[in-house]
Amino acid sequence: MLQPLGVMHAGGLTRVVDPLNGSTMKRAALTMWRSLAGRRPGAHDRSRKPLLVDHEAVYGIHAVTSALKARRRAGHKLLVDADVFAARGRGSERKRRHLHDCAAAALDAAIPVAHVPTAQLDSVAKSRPHQGVVLFCDPLPIHSSPTASVFSEPPPIGCPETPRLWMLLERITDVHNLGAMLRCALFFGVERVLLADCASPTAAVARASAGAVEWLPLHQVDKVVDTITTAQRCGWDVVGTDMLESRTVDTVTKASPAQESRGRGVPLHQFSVSRPTILCFGSEGSGLRRQTLNACTMAIGIPRRSILSEQSGVLYDLDSLNVSVSCGVILSALCR
Repeated sequence: MLQPLGVMHAGGLTRVVDPLNGSTMKRAALTMWRSLAGRRPGAHDRSRKPLLVDHEAVYGIHAVTSALKARRRAGHKLLVDADVFAARGRGSERKRRHLHDCAAAALDAAIPVAHVPTAQLDSVAKSRPHQGVVLFCDPLPIHSSPTASVFSEPPPIGCPETPRLWMLLERITDVHNLGAMLRCALFFGVERVLLADCASPTAAVARASAGAVEWLPLHQVDKVVDTITTAQRCGWDVVGTDMLESRTVDTVTKASPAQESRGRGVPLHQFSVSRPTILCFGSEGSGLRRQTLNACTMAIGIPRRSILSEQSGVLYDLDSLNVSVSCGVILSALCR
């Protein structure tokens, strides 16, 4: 059975013993380990010290692991579910291995690790699905609006030899949508994400993105049209996303004023990325702001197929997709 990381002392140094292979990792002095309850790993944290309420509590295996490995924000303490190491069963063994990997990554970054009861993790994570691990850390750093010099920078080392691709998200306020879109962005090789009036990249977003938010440079954009204009002057295409004009002849309901004002997009399959491009997505309810869409170089949309109900004979014409689903569909098509 996998056990918590152990400690031994030798030559005035603390060595952390890995139970998987018996190897040891040097750690200077005992300062780091004195933050552990009971002065020994595996013990429940019964200390009277207050929790780190001034820091963000990131929860979930993927979110915490990504935060520890990306090292874009300072970590202060890792809480690990001690009750998992007392459980039995194959599922428990897999979970112990995940928690062991998180603890090893924290120790590698010189972050104290405390093994605490499940109830304490539930309290810290406010009953959200923490999967047995919570990391106290600084908030995720967010850059200011990109300037002309940022748009003119060469692509990061290791990027594929294809036109560069960024994303601009406007009024994406649902943390689950934002997290899913950031996960799609990382998966399909988006370099940077610009946020305009979006939800803050909190621990909930980190969990929803499966840790993707930890790896993506984020920019807070206050003046969207000015940012678009700056990008275009630097040779970038700025592509908005919009609904396509309906080609259905059997529509029986009148479109709303918001729908009538939209529909400028060209079909997705008619567009390909040939220059550095910023792909823009708006809120699920109303899309991009009109001034934002007007400032874009062009707009694209996802073609849809209508289904005729055999029972009622009514044409079922679904208006749109969830914004995070649309994001995945469009990025997949553009990155082929």
